[in-house]
Amino acid sequence: MGKYATAAVYGEGDRPGTVLANLIRPSRSANVISTTIAADGSVIGDPEIVATRFREYYQTLYTTRGDPDPNAVWDYLTHIMLPRLSEADREALGEPFTLGEITKALGEWLMARLLALMA
Repeated sequence: MGKYATAAVYGEGDRPGTVLANLIRPSRSANVISTTIAADGSVIGDPEIVATRFREYYQTLYTTRGDPDPNAVWDYLTHIMLPRLSEADREALGEPFTLGEITKALGEWLMARLLALMA
């Protein structure tokens, strides 16, 4: 019995039906991308080529394309309409939390945590 099967057996305690189901359930296959499709439509299955294609894709994706034109950045920023806080909202954000706000937040967090554990 493998390490994971043993953990499943001990984790189920004395429920033999669940233990048996865990032992005979087919093991999950690893999440592996074994093939990719080339630009010409051909299927590539060589693991080294697949890995190289992924590396090249993510290198290109996360490589900066030089310094942006400051005028283009300024033009973009001046045309977007970002929301602004009112003076009252700014003052409210600067005030300390009240005991009621803290109690409410902790209660909501605890309820969400309990519901997550029950699911």
